[in-house]
Amino acid sequence: DSTSNGNDGTINGASWVSGILNSGLSFDGSNDYIDTNFTPSFSSFSVSLWYSKLNAPVGTEMHLVNNY
Repeated sequence: DSTSNGNDGTINGASWVSGILNSGLSFDGSNDYIDTNFTPSFSSFSVSLWYSKLNAPVGTEMHLVNNY
């Protein structure tokens, strides 16, 4: 969270890498995720990301944003 609201997530398995602008997280496509562990007290929110699907086998299922 780049705001002062404190809605930061916990990184599980992903690693920081150099990105197009500053840095970003690299996910191995297996079990990496960010746990936000919060329930929004508002009816809508936004998610912004850069995405590149490199070397993933055809038919690979990937969830960019999910709510469990």
